[in-house]
Amino acid sequence: MPSFGHRGHHLPDPSTEPATRLPTRLLTFEQATARVVATLQDPLPLGLWAVTRRDGDQQVFIDVHHDTDAAAAAAGGAYDEVDTGTVVAWHGSMCQAMVDGAPTITADARTVPAHAATRPVDEWPVRTYLAAPITTPDGDLFGTLCGYGPHVRDVGALERMRPVVDLLAELLGQVLLSERLRQDADYREAHLHQLATRDHLTGLATRAVLHDRLAHALELHHAGARGLARLSADTGCPVYFCDPRSPWQRGTNKNTNRLLRQYLPRAADLRLLDQDALDALAARLNGRPREVLGWRTPAEVYTAATTALEKAATTVTLLSGALTP
Repeated sequence: MPSFGHRGHHLPDPSTEPATRLPTRLLTFEQATARVVATLQDPLPLGLWAVTRRDGDQQVFIDVHHDTDAAAAAAGGAYDEVDTGTVVAWHGSMCQAMVDGAPTITADARTVPAHAATRPVDEWPVRTYLAAPITTPDGDLFGTLCGYGPHVRDVGALERMRPVVDLLAELLGQVLLSERLRQDADYREAHLHQLATRDHLTGLATRAVLHDRLAHALELHHAGARGLARLSADTGCPVYFCDPRSPWQRGTNKNTNRLLRQYLPRAADLRLLDQDALDALAARLNGRPREVLGWRTPAEVYTAATTALEKAATTVTLLSGALTP
């Protein structure tokens, strides 16, 4: 058989080439931001790298990666107070100045009037600053990818990193676009499911759905899980037991464990923590913005839900009183 190309070089046989495994799902925005800020600390270690979101008059730090170098930590101790979930005022921030036209990089912020007048320069303090805006699919400002350092740095090193930061910020914007497309697809799927399982006039579950719900409840009942069977029958929420070694079946559980590991490493001795320390950790997690909640915190969502329920209960009580003869 004739060979092609240079002598001694043959075309690869596809049957003998190892199969390339493609990811089954794209990175979420939360996963992408975590990788970006962690990766940037390697070529250019700063006091911290962060992805932030502008929320009205506030700037929310949705992912933060600190420099682990002891000298940098000692020089910028105030940086430790900035963590994922930290909220500061947008007005007067270096990122606001950058979005409004101030330089995206500075080796010494004290020498740039637009940055020198901002709060972080004096409060943290900040000398080195490198940032790029992150835009939404609509072209609006989502937030920033930014790095802050307590020391004056070589401007040449910052200039070499500028295109990398710009590219990563642009890619994060593309991840936002994919998230929106994914959410639109999920909404359409949920809408089609509702059309297939709900009566279009009354909105009540169809006979087929009620049959499946009863069958599921009976299955749980026979398995000895009577309490779960009652819960499933009353709420229409299916209950199932995860298979062993199948973490993808309990994503919320695994994600929460991952967040806990940021504060409690596997080697941590829980016996050294009192109830106040555990309550503080729970409050920190409940005050941490979540992508799945539209970057709201669990505490905000819970408060909004309970407030709505209280208003609904009050309305029902008032109506019942008005209708009672």
